[in-house]
Amino acid sequence: MNMAVDEAVTEAVSSGDSLPTIRFYTWSPSAVSIGYFQGLDREVDVDKCNSKGVDIVRRRTGGGAVYHDCDGEITYSVIVREEDMPKG
Repeated sequence: MNMAVDEAVTEAVSSGDSLPTIRFYTWSPSAVSIGYFQGLDREVDVDKCNSKGVDIVRRRTGGGAVYHDCDGEITYSVIVREEDMPKG
């Protein structure tokens, strides 16, 4: 769900329907997110995640696998159009 919300906000900001956004959120249940270009079976022990009740999600962006703990972790995303970033 968190990745879907980030994607929807990204689309809204990109199209000009929303202002740049900083979003803070938590995970429930815990999850492993993998980057867009990563191979699921190479990066994640799927059977172990399933047995522990850990969700597996794919991010729209690249990067490595990240474990998101439902017990106290706060995640954030910053969504802004490139042309709105300060130059320099």
